[in-house]
Amino acid sequence: MATPKTPLPEPVDLGRFEGRKVTSARMTITKTGDGLSDAMHVDPVKLHLGDEVFVIIKGVVADVRHPANKDDNGAARLHVVRAVEATIIDADLAEPQLSEQRERIAKAIEAEEVAAGRPPLIPREDTVG
Repeated sequence: MATPKTPLPEPVDLGRFEGRKVTSARMTITKTGDGLSDAMHVDPVKLHLGDEVFVIIKGVVADVRHPANKDDNGAARLHVVRAVEATIIDADLAEPQLSEQRERIAKAIEAEEVAAGRPPLIPREDTVG
């Protein structure tokens, strides 16, 4: 069954912080090992070097910081998320979501390149032969 495509979200105004425009949003996740170790204690898994693993994490926003953005003299909105629970999931569940996000990222990069008057950096699948 095909996964329905989600349209790109409208840009969000991230506001200002101490007089600087907030120009990007980022995330860091802490305590990921704690939640996953609990899950692996109950359902042990033997992973090998090079294995791909898909992990879903439930987290709580524990802090929001505003470090300087090196690229544009603005600030970034850095969300610090504390992992509460985590578990390994099947690729069949994760891959459609990751694939859709890859598409959204590629479209956003292409739009930024076009807006800047540069040719797209990422070839679109329908133009690759």
